[in-house]
Parts: sequence; structure tokens; C-alpha cells
Amino acid sequence: MLYFDAVAYGPEELGFVSETIGRAETYSSTGGSYNTDLGSARMLFGTDHPFFPPLKGSHKWQSVEDNLSAIRNVHSWNESAQAAVLGLNALKLFNLKY
Repeated sequence: MLYFDAVAYGPEELGFVSETIGRAETYSSTGGSYNTDLGSARMLFGTDHPFFPPLKGSHKWQSVEDNLSAIRNVHSWNESAQAAVLGLNALKLFNLKY
């Protein structure tokens, strides 16, 4: 029942963590399998904000932009999985209405 902060700046790293989480409940010693939906369902959006503030003249937090890009480019995540990581998982976890 662990949830993970999806702060990472590469889709490969997020994909690896998602696949590892997905193996937790379904892994078999005879070769293993994983549930990609379980992996993305246990990840929550996170950033290093406010530790890396925008540079002068910029209105965007680069750490946030990099993390958003990584989430949008995880090969095994469809739009539904991306939306879950970007906020729907947190709403569900904390039993909030949306």
C-alpha cells in the first residue's frame, strides 16, 4: 500500500519505477509478469519546487516542466495513466471529489 512521488526528470526512470511497482502484487517465480496500471496507480505527481526557482525573466519552474514532460513521455502510460499520476491518484487517495 505504498505510494511513490513521481519526481523524476526522465520517462525511462518513471517507467522503470512503474514497472517495478506493478510487479509487486503479480510477480511469480516462474517468470514474472506485471500490471502496468498498478504501477501508475501508485504514483503521485511531485516536484522539487520551490528548490529550483525560475531564472530571471522566466515564469515557469523548470523542475515542474521537466517532470511534466517525463510523465507525458512514459512509454507504457496512456492518457488515463498520465492523468492519474498528474492528480487523479491524489484525489482518490485522499477521498476528495473531482
